[in-house]
Amino acid sequence: MRMISPLPVLLFTTCSFWCIFVTSVSVSVPRDQVEILLAFKNEFPSRNCDRKLADGVLQSPSANITSWTKDANSFDGVSFDEKTGAVTELNLRGACINGTIKANSNLFRFQHLRYLSLSMNHFDTSSFHAGFGRLTNLEYLDLSQNGFIGQVTSSISNLSRLNTLDLSYNKFTANQSNLLLYREVSGASMNPARSLGPALVWGCYKGIWIYLLAPTLGAVSAALIHKLLPAIQKANSEFSKTGSSHKRVTDLPL
Repeated sequence: MRMISPLPVLLFTTCSFWCIFVTSVSVSVPRDQVEILLAFKNEFPSRNCDRKLADGVLQSPSANITSWTKDANSFDGVSFDEKTGAVTELNLRGACINGTIKANSNLFRFQHLRYLSLSMNHFDTSSFHAGFGRLTNLEYLDLSQNGFIGQVTSSISNLSRLNTLDLSYNKFTANQSNLLLYREVSGASMNPARSLGPALVWGCYKGIWIYLLAPTLGAVSAALIHKLLPAIQKANSEFSKTGSSHKRVTDLPL
């Protein structure tokens, strides 16, 4: 019987072990990030809302943070940096999260966040804490339609990389000088349906009157201008002719 050299077998076994080890390390989520995610999840034990209705408004499935577990290799609504594994995006729009974001919330421990959307949840009585100002890598921040209260603090000026900010449909008493620091501050809806639909679903009607009244006033104003414009143009034309004739008469030699 021909003997098989143990060296190739040993090399193959060793290579397989290291390949599996390296692969598992590359796709695993750092434990410290998992701990922060689970701690943040546990801050909001109540998630009482109609998820199907929320998904209908969003036109896509919303993140389900109840699926977050310590043994998970992926987390719904969360994106990680490919190299470091740090959390860089939290897209929790319409995730049925109810409760209050406290000043010491674990949310503010995500120092590498670039994208944060918490819109269309129920953070009633939450404030714009100074902790938001510690997320200095943020480029996108959406806190709309949540029920936040109080003043938008000066800590927002620390977000020097911020390109998009949406604070609409809350009860902020903002210091407007803080908001003028940014190139793009969204919240207004060119299409009223974008605001009316979510407002009806979430029962947040503050400011809705502007989306009902403004299109009506705009349509009436446009109709009046359209009706008056020909008359104004005709009057200008007659005035120009009259002025031109008068000039010709006065310019005649005596």
